[in-house]
Amino acid sequence: MEDAPPPAPSPSGARPPAAWRVRLHRWYHARRYYLWLGGLACVVLVLALSRSIFYAIPAGHAGVVFRHFLGGTQTDEVRDEGLQLLFPWDTLTVYDVRLHQVSHSFSVISRDGLEVGVTLSVRYRPKIELLGVLHQEVGPEYVEKIVLPEIQALVRMTFGEFTPEEMYTTKRTLIEQTLLSAVTQIGDRYLVLDDLLVKEIKLPPALQKSIESKLVEQQSSLAMEFRIARERLEAERKVIEAGGVEKFNRTVA
Repeated sequence: MEDAPPPAPSPSGARPPAAWRVRLHRWYHARRYYLWLGGLACVVLVLALSRSIFYAIPAGHAGVVFRHFLGGTQTDEVRDEGLQLLFPWDTLTVYDVRLHQVSHSFSVISRDGLEVGVTLSVRYRPKIELLGVLHQEVGPEYVEKIVLPEIQALVRMTFGEFTPEEMYTTKRTLIEQTLLSAVTQIGDRYLVLDDLLVKEIKLPPALQKSIESKLVEQQSSLAMEFRIARERLEAERKVIEAGGVEKFNRTVA
């Protein structure tokens, strides 16, 4: 390859270019094709690895970085939503950190040994500040690994202290409060449990019919007692009214 032509002579009175500038100019002209090819190769390489370098985290999500050569899972670093830049040999796992709701049905054994079907609704979200720890110790399948199994164990233990009739009637609110206080031990680690609701308690058909009949009889008995009390008050009112009329007549006579 031919060397670049020497710079043109300086006009009269102009300062001649420095020697290092002349050498740089000649070096560039001698290697400009290699430099262009190298730059083009870098651009092609960046475009080819763009899916491994640039990550877009959607709204309501956060990311955990795993560095293959610098310490593995970054438990103290959580990437926010938006465009993120990583080394191509690192990986980014994205978590949905918005509020979630999951329903789950299973069977429990009551205090008297009967099988009862229970459907629960759990509202939760992962703690953003502990997202790296959650990823390192549990992983993206944390709902199936810790949320549902531990809640199911707590529910079985709690429901085992009540009879089916208590579950179906007066103890439902107490059960929900007991469960909500019990599952806080799950939230103390990785999650924020916003609410836990007993959606359905399914008893054996014969038992449910018996309880419903008993409730109907109780309501009828209460209604009868109310009517009797009302009639008794009405009779007392009439006696008092008659006594007042008789006293008035004696006074007039």
